[in-house]
Amino acid sequence: MNRLYNALIRFILPHFMFVTINANDSLTSGVFPNANLTVPWFTDGVSFRQNFCDVQSQFHNGDVELRTAFEGRNLHVALGPEPDYVFLNDDGSINQDNPGLMVKLLDEIALRGKFTWRDTFVWEDYNAMAVAEKDWTDFVFWSVSNYDMSANWWFDSRARTSMGISFPKGWMDGSLIIVTTKDDDSVKDAFQPFSWATPFTGTVWLAIVLSAFHSKKA
Repeated sequence: MNRLYNALIRFILPHFMFVTINANDSLTSGVFPNANLTVPWFTDGVSFRQNFCDVQSQFHNGDVELRTAFEGRNLHVALGPEPDYVFLNDDGSINQDNPGLMVKLLDEIALRGKFTWRDTFVWEDYNAMAVAEKDWTDFVFWSVSNYDMSANWWFDSRARTSMGISFPKGWMDGSLIIVTTKDDDSVKDAFQPFSWATPFTGTVWLAIVLSAFHSKKA
């Protein structure tokens, strides 16, 4: 199932765009987490992860298209309560007017994949890590082991993939880059390879030459 879901997200996300979603029951209902799927984090012996082996077989046999493999299904989603990506009301429900990027991504994927998730999601409990003395890798492993997916921002590491955790194609690039601006429109390229020499005045260059000459004589 992990491979099928990973392939589905790889198919949908490259074509993702923000759209205004028409109000319907599948997208506007269930703004609160599902209490029937909520248990204390790191609880042993309890799992709400569904078996999609039948869908996997149908896909491999060519009986169902990738884009509609989860049509009519309700995915159990562990949603990260990130303040920058998920906006909530005072009562803890998802803000309908501005739900945040993470919710919009899930809504768009669900709309295109013809499945639902809002009636069957839970909040990931970050505080449980300190209580259970766990790290973030333990956290995401428990999430995907007990729910169909974890909708959060996670680093794709070798340690995590070796545990069987599958990551879709990313929608955010967190790599470090050098950014600059052009002060003059006449400058064609803002990057100047010899900009390091700008602070060196004529006096400084003369001192460098004399020092090098003196060192050579010595």
